[in-house]
Amino acid sequence: RAWTEFGEATTNHYAIRGTVDEMVAEIRAFAGLGVDHLAVWFDATAPDELVSLMDRFAREVAPQVET
Repeated sequence: RAWTEFGEATTNHYAIRGTVDEMVAEIRAFAGLGVDHLAVWFDATAPDELVSLMDRFAREVAPQVET
């Protein structure tokens, strides 16, 4: 499971974060190590915000790393 954030780091914990291209590169690095499943965790508790982040990830990041 990986904490996932769009944009600049706001905390000092590990996360897949950054621009879409940076996130894609990070996920591809995991795939290069043999990881074939990744659970992502978004820092949102409000349902609308969580759905928005999940939709963005599904639309912008996931299609570039799906095999």
